[in-house]
Amino acid sequence: MKNTVSPKSTILIISLLLLSTGFIVIYPWLDQHQPLRWLGAKTPSASASSSSLAELFASTDANTPLAPIASGSAMMAGSAPEVEVVFVLDTTSSMTGLLDAAKENIWSIASTLASGEPAPRIKMGLLAFRDRGDQYITQATDLTKDMGSLYTTLMAYQAAGGGDGPESVNQALYEAVHEMSWSHYATSLAEPGPDHVYRAIFLVGDAPPHMDYENEMQYPRIVRAAAEKGIVINTIQAGDDPQTRQVWQHIAQLNQGDFMQVAHHGNAINIHTPFDAQLASLGRAFDETRIFYGRQQKREELEHNLATSEALNKHATLSSRAKRARFNISTASEATDYAEHDLVKAFSEGKIDLTTLSPSQLPAPLQLLSREKQTVLLTDKATKREQLRKEIEGLAIKRQLYIEQRLGDQAKQSLNHKLHSTIKGQAGANGIHYRETPVY
Repeated sequence: MKNTVSPKSTILIISLLLLSTGFIVIYPWLDQHQPLRWLGAKTPSASASSSSLAELFASTDANTPLAPIASGSAMMAGSAPEVEVVFVLDTTSSMTGLLDAAKENIWSIASTLASGEPAPRIKMGLLAFRDRGDQYITQATDLTKDMGSLYTTLMAYQAAGGGDGPESVNQALYEAVHEMSWSHYATSLAEPGPDHVYRAIFLVGDAPPHMDYENEMQYPRIVRAAAEKGIVINTIQAGDDPQTRQVWQHIAQLNQGDFMQVAHHGNAINIHTPFDAQLASLGRAFDETRIFYGRQQKREELEHNLATSEALNKHATLSSRAKRARFNISTASEATDYAEHDLVKAFSEGKIDLTTLSPSQLPAPLQLLSREKQTVLLTDKATKREQLRKEIEGLAIKRQLYIEQRLGDQAKQSLNHKLHSTIKGQAGANGIHYRETPVY
């Protein structure tokens, strides 16, 4: 028997095909302009200003993420993964202990970020915040690969101000999302981009945001903007204030981030080891092998930055200096301005020919030497550096094992371990894999 299709069925099939085609065509526009509606969540209007956290929670589904963060996809062939992390730090007076912990552990955090496989290029940024009426509302240091400069900035932070409870969290988050130099995030298959970049904000504080400031964007909309840029927001609560916990958990849930809680002193690892003094000494000797070349202005800038960092480092603890030595031999440190303008590195890797450099591109002491003596000096420096690198690497491994054995299971409560667990879990989707424990 011959199969036949009625005219009504034909019309119905054609209508369904046209409807499906229309939906496919218009979906990208809808997804770009109305992402919250498609996810079933509500958002406050641009002009609305919630006067209480209760109203805000009522206007946003706490269990519905605003937008998906970059999913796992194959890394672009031949390209190294990248890590971009901004720490948004409450620097009011109640945060003294945690701020001190951050200063002590900045090199451990940088080394942990740099320890991924494949070895990533890393950039870190800082945004300190207080509140209206304090000495400042925000102070930002843009994403940078120069950890020495970032260390200098962090060491200058002092906890002060505050006192009225809520802080300018919304403004701080807004600036972290919109005013840092984040790499471009591809939002569609038609626009392939560097989706092998792990982008993250860590919001650290002990007080909730002011929700009563007029003409200020509030965090649900800011979090949505972060998600659209491929940035995950994680929250770290200092102390145990219940209102702060509620908001910090809400921010993390909206952005598929992690919520962490630590004591006001930070629960940071701060163990002195038998290897610290020698590592600190070796690190100082490693710095002394640097010779910068290039434009005079750039050389002077790098020499000034290095001198400032070294001056601060003299007042740091031995353990902090040991951590800095370890970071300085990492792959990530090879991508800094120091490394890119390092004559010893370029010479030892065969990337420059001394005969092609004009005297003005060299520091004054080298300008007075013959080519033969320049070659001898750079060869000696390179040999010394490689020897120092091996010694630092060997001692750093011993130091790591010493701390792991001393800590045991209690390490899981530390800020170092919680940060590492979050980074390890999230960066894997971007093709970056981390070991089981952080770098201490």
